Amino acid sequence: MKKVLTFLFAIIILSSCKKEETSDGNSYPQKWKLITMKGQIANSSLSGNNLPYQENYQFNTNKTFTKTREENGTTTSASGTYSVEEFESKIYYMLQYKEANKLIESCYFGSKEQSLYFVNNKLFGGSQPCDGPGLEYQRVN
Repeated sequence: MKKVLTFLFAIIILSSCKKEETSDGNSYPQKWKLITMKGQIANSSLSGNNLPYQENYQFNTNKTFTKTREENGTTTSASGTYSVEEFESKIYYMLQYKEANKLIESCYFGSKEQSLYFVNNKLFGGSQPCDGPGLEYQRVN
């Protein structure tokens, strides 16, 4: 049931969005670094050096992005294109990866799409709607 509701929510977002030029009025490129990971258990969160991996997004002027994760001494990257959309007064980055990748935070196995949203100058994502982690990013440039 959660998967059906998440899928319907994603369709509503994609079909009723209007495009925006920038997410927060600042120029590109933008780099966002993972600062907090929250779990489904109340008050469970990790931050800083306690995170299981370090991760960032680089958003470029030409509407491309790269997601990079450093975990156990290995660096993995995935890239694609993005659009910036507004829905119910929230700004979203709608990401389209070039190919399915383990870095994609989605409720659907094999998906090449992901969304992130802004609240109080922070970027949020993850797969929390389907029992995964909630991820919080802070802009570093």
